[in-house]
Amino acid sequence: MKRLLYFISSIAFVCIITACESASAKLQKEVMDVHDEIMPKMDELMTLKTEAKLKIRNLDSLSKSDTTLLAQKLPYDSLLISLDEADKAMMDWMHGFDTEMTGKDENQKLEYLKGEKIKIDWVKNKMTESISKGKNLLKK
Repeated sequence: MKRLLYFISSIAFVCIITACESASAKLQKEVMDVHDEIMPKMDELMTLKTEAKLKIRNLDSLSKSDTTLLAQKLPYDSLLISLDEADKAMMDWMHGFDTEMTGKDENQKLEYLKGEKIKIDWVKNKMTESISKGKNLLKK
């Protein structure tokens, strides 16, 4: 009877550990899925940055003869700041993300990944908003 109880306890322990590992693996996949969804948009973001810089440069050159054009430049300055922030947010997140999570137990991994999910969702929002703003302003 003791053997049976020990065997059942061992199986229950393994199931609990496996469930924890599965939870962290699932959460890591969710985090990486968001990354993989927004990473291809970096090309579009960089294109919009280039176009905004060109528009600013053109308005700067024209504003030397017409100071009323300075006001037209402000939305493009704002757009460029937004695109730069989104770009930096993505780069910072990628450089800071610890894929290995070495030395962390399952609970620590879950807590770490919950925080990273919040961060990458924020990055996604920032990128989506700035790209949308850029498309609208640059009429793409």
